[in-house]
Amino acid sequence: MTLVRRATNEDLAALSSLAARLFPLGCVGTSEADLAAYIATELTPARFGEYLADPNLVLLLAEDDGAPVGYLMLALRSVQELAAAHADAATLGELRKLYVDPAHHGRGAAQELMHAALQVLQDSGAAAVWLSTYSLSLRAHAFYTRQGFVKVGEKLFQVGSDAQRDFVFLRQLS
Repeated sequence: MTLVRRATNEDLAALSSLAARLFPLGCVGTSEADLAAYIATELTPARFGEYLADPNLVLLLAEDDGAPVGYLMLALRSVQELAAAHADAATLGELRKLYVDPAHHGRGAAQELMHAALQVLQDSGAAAVWLSTYSLSLRAHAFYTRQGFVKVGEKLFQVGSDAQRDFVFLRQLS
């Protein structure tokens, strides 16, 4: 059974390890050097510590029998102008990361993380949430569409020297 809870400082090493292992799975065709550069700057225990210390960010951890199997990072207030063009920026949340170990795909961890994130956003007063995901991540597109998100645009996401084309999705919360 999957348990979702807020991450703590005690989870930094586990989050970093999980993130470093899962991030490359969503970056089809990205060079190992570009992946390594991104992981070395954005997915370290120290960086996750910065995320946890930011009052605008929420990190949720999914566990199965006490072992981390997925995580989600949420910004309670988005500062991205692209998505703000589609919703009131003052009440717009942003889902920044959602990764689940492939061994747990189809077992409810992603849905549990999403459910918890949407509850956090609603409790914070957000009226909508947006996210971007790699244009080649068809499984992610299908999941987000099932969760009520609608594609509203595109943007670039930098992974090392690789500028990847991401699709932007938006969901109204109430």
